[in-house]
Amino acid sequence: LNIKVASRLLEKYKINIESAESGFDCIDKKKLYDLVQSLPQIKLDIALGLESTNDQILKYAINKGTSFSQFKKVYREIKDIVNIKVYLLFKPPFLTELEAIEDMVSSIRDLINIGVSRITITPLSVQNQTLTKFLLEEHLYRPLWLWSIIELNTRIKRMNLKNTNIKIAGFQHLPVPVSTPFNCEKCSDFYSNKIIDDLDFTL
Repeated sequence: LNIKVASRLLEKYKINIESAESGFDCIDKKKLYDLVQSLPQIKLDIALGLESTNDQILKYAINKGTSFSQFKKVYREIKDIVNIKVYLLFKPPFLTELEAIEDMVSSIRDLINIGVSRITITPLSVQNQTLTKFLLEEHLYRPLWLWSIIELNTRIKRMNLKNTNIKIAGFQHLPVPVSTPFNCEKCSDFYSNKIIDDLDFTL
């Protein structure tokens, strides 16, 4: 990043909030600090893809190549430099519906315990040329039931969290997914719209 160019663009277009997404293992604390110091007019938000706090799921279901302990180290180093949001992945391959729900609940608890207050839950959508596409074709993976998203929302509300912002991401992505969470033909559209439009995941 050319800081002089970035500064001019921010000034010209009156930008005061800048958002970025990153793998937490790609973050350099010193470079991040220097960037923030060089651009005092912006309020930097960084979204970090963690996916789960369960190391077994990270290793065997997602092949993440990182661990929760590594995430905690990076989080502690940068939490006072930038605003942080964390992404979790809802139902990666090889998990049952119940295991996926329980993983999200335990991951939310783990993140809150270390001070994370902004979490986005991303239901997995199947894309072409991926392992999940192969598993889907072999009838070894089924995208989330919409009921599971509703159940997760219910469990989160029972946790009675304070000062915590938890949201669910939409199902529409580019490129267009091969498959997204669904129920049966009779109720998929209704509950999909209800989840997107009606359910409040900000607690």
